[in-house]
Amino acid sequence: METLVKNSTTASAMYEAFLKGDIPTILATLNPEVKWVIMGKPTIPFAGTYNGIAEVTEFFKHLASVFTFTLFRVEHVVDASENYVIATGYYEFVANSTGKAAQSIWAMTMEFDEQGKLKELHDIYDTQAGANTLNS
Repeated sequence: METLVKNSTTASAMYEAFLKGDIPTILATLNPEVKWVIMGKPTIPFAGTYNGIAEVTEFFKHLASVFTFTLFRVEHVVDASENYVIATGYYEFVANSTGKAAQSIWAMTMEFDEQGKLKELHDIYDTQAGANTLNS
């Protein structure tokens, strides 16, 4: 039971860090061989699979160059099993290149290793809403 609490606590701390722009704290929670999957290829420029901490670091830079979040709300962080956490929420964002705004609900699935490090993340959101903001 202690592992369950630890993983959901880690996930919640990652979201708190994101809200503060504290990407190094997020990176510190990752397994060195993390797999980070963002849906939306090919229309979303930062969509794809990132392997390892260095690539996830590049993901955050690319994300910040494409979208600015004006609201990011975490609604639920739930322990699905011993090593899995599911989180849901809502965000609003603006495309930096066009100034167009959109919003989306989102869900993320996270798998943690035995040391409590994030080893796999999948981000699910309204990719069409994001794509629409990128069109001039």
